[in-house]
Amino acid sequence: MKEIALNNKLFEIYLTEEEIQTRIRMLSHEINEYYDDKYDEPVHIIVMMNGAFLFAADIVRQLDFPLHMYFVKSSSYEGLQSSGKVNFDLPEDLEIKNKHVLVLEDIVDTGRTFQVFLDEIVKDKPKDLKICSLLVKHKNQEIMQKIDFAGFMIDDPFVIGYGMDYNGKARDLKDIYMLKTN
Repeated sequence: MKEIALNNKLFEIYLTEEEIQTRIRMLSHEINEYYDDKYDEPVHIIVMMNGAFLFAADIVRQLDFPLHMYFVKSSSYEGLQSSGKVNFDLPEDLEIKNKHVLVLEDIVDTGRTFQVFLDEIVKDKPKDLKICSLLVKHKNQEIMQKIDFAGFMIDDPFVIGYGMDYNGKARDLKDIYMLKTN
């Protein structure tokens, strides 16, 4: 589908499933290379939910090292806009002190959710903290510099699909669509 309609809004194809999967293979190669000499202990992977679940499933199956996975529920969107407030829940069994930690995120947009999470997670004093995001928006240069593994650098479209939603809909799409402006 080149376009889809959702809640009276029109979205057009932005990244195809093939483009996404090609970039994930490249990202997994970069991550495997980074952790190549750190196989003496598992890498603790934190998946930012709900949006990153498909990305995480696709990328962890291509990683060549032992890992532990944790899932953090976060939200900051209402409709098409960031609400300005961040809500997230850390799992009770999260134990990352002196551990290698890799955070998997679907999209870093304003950076608010991401920064609140980073401020909280560094209190646990991980040995090493790396961030991988499938999409990174250009709007916050300070946040962009904190991303260690970036899938696609994008401008500012509102996107859905491949785990990302619009009011709970469209997470199941294999491609990523952007809001059509005209």
